[in-house]
Amino acid sequence: MENLRMLHFFNSHVPWSESNVFLASSLKSLPDGLKILCWDGFPQRSLPQNYWPQNLVRLEMIRCHLEQLWEPDQKLPNLKWLDLRYSGKLIRIPDLYLSPDIEGILLTGCSKFEIFPEIKDTMENLAVLKLDGTAIKTLPSSLCRLVALEVLSLDSCASLETIPSSIGDLSKLCKLGLTNCESLETFPSSIFKLKLTKLDLSGCSKLRTFPEILEPAQTFAHVNLTGTAIKELPFSFGNLVHLQTLRLNMCTNLESLPNSIFKLKLTKLDLSRCSKLRTFPEILEPAQTFAHVNLTGTAIKELPFSFGNLVHLQTLRLNMCTDLESLPNSIVKLKLTELDLSGCSKLRTFPEILEPAQTFAHVYLTGTAIKELPFSFGNLVQLQTLHLNLCTDLESLPNSIVNLNLLSVLDCSGCAKLTEIPSDIGCLSLLRELSLGESRIVNLPESICNLSSLELLDLSECKKLECIPRLPAFLKQLLAFDCQSITTVMPLSNSLIQIPSNSQECNIFRFCFTNGQQLDPGARANIMDESRLRMTEDAYRSVFFCFPGSEVPHWLPFRCEGHSITIHRDSLDFCRNDRLIGFALCVVFQLPDTNDIKRKCGSFSYCLNYVSDHGKHILPNNDNLKSYFYWRDQERKLDQDQDHTFLWKYNLEFPEMSCMSRMLPRARSFTFEISPYYDDNILQPPSFLSIDRYFKSTVKVKKCGICPLYTKKKDDNNAGAGDYSGSVRFSKNGIEEPSGSNAA
Repeated sequence: MENLRMLHFFNSHVPWSESNVFLASSLKSLPDGLKILCWDGFPQRSLPQNYWPQNLVRLEMIRCHLEQLWEPDQKLPNLKWLDLRYSGKLIRIPDLYLSPDIEGILLTGCSKFEIFPEIKDTMENLAVLKLDGTAIKTLPSSLCRLVALEVLSLDSCASLETIPSSIGDLSKLCKLGLTNCESLETFPSSIFKLKLTKLDLSGCSKLRTFPEILEPAQTFAHVNLTGTAIKELPFSFGNLVHLQTLRLNMCTNLESLPNSIFKLKLTKLDLSRCSKLRTFPEILEPAQTFAHVNLTGTAIKELPFSFGNLVHLQTLRLNMCTDLESLPNSIVKLKLTELDLSGCSKLRTFPEILEPAQTFAHVYLTGTAIKELPFSFGNLVQLQTLHLNLCTDLESLPNSIVNLNLLSVLDCSGCAKLTEIPSDIGCLSLLRELSLGESRIVNLPESICNLSSLELLDLSECKKLECIPRLPAFLKQLLAFDCQSITTVMPLSNSLIQIPSNSQECNIFRFCFTNGQQLDPGARANIMDESRLRMTEDAYRSVFFCFPGSEVPHWLPFRCEGHSITIHRDSLDFCRNDRLIGFALCVVFQLPDTNDIKRKCGSFSYCLNYVSDHGKHILPNNDNLKSYFYWRDQERKLDQDQDHTFLWKYNLEFPEMSCMSRMLPRARSFTFEISPYYDDNILQPPSFLSIDRYFKSTVKVKKCGICPLYTKKKDDNNAGAGDYSGSVRFSKNGIEEPSGSNAA
């Protein structure tokens, strides 16, 4: 092996794992001609004494057991690359003068490596030095002799206490890592002589002072001081003349900022969670570059009027500023696109907007103490999103809100004192989401049916709401969980607007209305009629209805009591119809009388199967029923004293169904069955292929039903899909008697 030039042992299956090379005895020697030696997980404490590494160019021993390379040290005149990363037993490396041509030293994760050797001679080639995760406490002042050094990584050196001032002489250094140096208390001002573009000291939790910057630093663009113990920045901080981003988030000792900061060319200033920052400095002249300011979670009580000098500010976040009491009028003159005041629980008023504001697009007032918005709020003419949820003191909305022609999201959920919304709300032609849940609204204005873009209407827990008026035809989701006072539901749409079948954005409909104990028969009939319209429209790929009721709708031809229904051969003509696209499925159920909270949600699985000459075939479950009862991170509960009816669409047009649907014409019987099992701890209901004895039912099934659905012919203007009831024969032989009224 005298001519061997490269030796490489590595674990190809698990990189950097323990070596899978085992030595029967201690390694005595290696070929002196080796140029490359790579041995992941090398098992010995040092390299063989009889090995003379004069020709070695590259030495890689990641996760090895070395404590040192040799004892005594060997000359390595040709070594260019030393990689001993994650060698947890390494204590020392040879003096660098023994490797004068070395270009890279990688000691990342060598957790027992404490002392970096003195640099006795100028090193003209060493460009990369990675000491992150080592136990070093300081670096030698001779560090300045590494004249070619470009990358110095000291991240996560938890014991590092000081950095020598000579670091400023490393004229080629362009990348310096100092994050999470938990013992570092200060660093030298000479660091600003470097040509760094980024200085990241985040996680240096004992860093209390920032050094003076004695002259303009031309290259620094990004400074990150997240999580440090700094109390203030020096006035000379303004010498970072090209600084673009400054992160001071989670500096919990920071009490003030120098005015000089606004002379910088900052675009982003992050002061979030600086919990002792009580004041924001005056801005004495227009600051042209500031675009994003984050003051989340600070102790600020008010902003200065001069805040308006941030003339190009785009986003301002003041959320969770629980001491903030007011805003200056100058704020609405800014070019903000986003203003976030969520959680400002002492903020009682919103400033007047004296002239149209052309840029405000998103305003978040969640959880503020605002009682009313000014009439001039309508001057936010470009507003698209308005969040007023959890404003428990809000009593009304200004009529001018209907002039916000671009408004697409209006959230007033949790506004416990809100009793009405403007009667002309229907003017908001671009409104897509309207959330009024947990308000005290009694009636909705009739104009709501004119909201032609509305996709979501959330009325959940509107305990006083008495009527659901006629709604827009393009609505995708109506959520009325736990609306106990509703007695009337108007016909939801005059006629179903035709939606292109290839539209991917308009293919769902979801109607959830629960615990409506006072619902009158006419309202229930309107819901059933609407369910038929939605189910039989080709464009809707997914349809779901839940409403109080104890009957299977009349338009489902196959129905019976119990948790399963089987259709026999003489009623299976629908299986041989090439226009069949799926089924409308229905279940009437009641929750068990129990104190178990988990069992108060309607959870079950279902199965469609058919029997042919080739045996029993199960159609995959392609809908997640339990997910319909999750909204705003809550699992909605049902009244256990009231029956509820589920209706949903089972679609055969999904790709995974194509094979099954081709085999349906051979069916001798067809069964729709509610699973007797369910797992409370999973979101996705199990298919019948995965059921085991650990699943438990949470509902008592009383009735079930099924209706075939057909695609319309091109010349068919009527609701042809689902019009099966006229031709079906309800013979006793066609429907099997139910196997029981309870899901076992």
